[in-house]
Amino acid sequence: MLRFFSFLGRHKKVVVLAGAISLSSWMLSLGEHEKFKMATAVSTSILQVGQRGFSWSIRLVHLQREHEELRRKAAELSLEISQLREAKEENERLRELLEFEERSHFELLPAKVIGWGTDRTVNSIVINVGQRKGVEKNMPVITPAGLVGKVYRAMPFVSVVQLLLDPNCRVSALVQRSRTSGILGWERGDRCFLNNVPIRGDVREGDVLVTSGMGGVFPKGLLLGHVSQISGDEWRLFKEIRVIPAVDFARLEEVFVLIYEDLEKSSADGRGAVDTIDAR
Repeated sequence: MLRFFSFLGRHKKVVVLAGAISLSSWMLSLGEHEKFKMATAVSTSILQVGQRGFSWSIRLVHLQREHEELRRKAAELSLEISQLREAKEENERLRELLEFEERSHFELLPAKVIGWGTDRTVNSIVINVGQRKGVEKNMPVITPAGLVGKVYRAMPFVSVVQLLLDPNCRVSALVQRSRTSGILGWERGDRCFLNNVPIRGDVREGDVLVTSGMGGVFPKGLLLGHVSQISGDEWRLFKEIRVIPAVDFARLEEVFVLIYEDLEKSSADGRGAVDTIDAR
């Protein structure tokens, strides 16, 4: 067999010529009827091959269109699922806010965060309620997690809220467990510091901090955060206490403006003037 194929490879021109002569002689020996049948069969075969190729190209176009349609539907379904998940999470947040509002003893005005403040000197956010809804300067702003800050500037339809994470923030705080007092302030990063606590003050890691109510700006008992680290040598007068805020400021979406009617009365009672966010 190998010799046969080797022979064909060496003499392929002669073999092709002999085959062509043989085929021509055979075609000449056929009658007209046989030649017609042969031509018809060849033509039919060629047309069938062409038709199959053309049909395949049409099917390919249809398959491509179906593929594109399936991709479009998949994209639509993915978008719909994403929107449903976002709606579910928003409903859960709103349900939590409503439950918090029902538990609260104050009048709470719900608001949405619509942007970050543009004033570079103030670390702030912008909310979608303003003077038309009764918002005024210095009103506390909270979430179910804790204190966010206070209204820095109230306009007719929006308000600027100065955050707890602002260099000028100073909030009178209490250690909930021991009732040790101090001044909560932000200095750097995403943490605050509890200042003015004597070196022998009763503060432990994990202690919860709340507003003391001193100064008349914030009502008593609003959650501020928890103590994460305590340091300080015995020769120092005060401890250095790091605090992690209760509110995740990077994920603020919905807040409450706290309508605290006793603010002016508290300030007039002379209970201190420690609670301040804008010290300038």
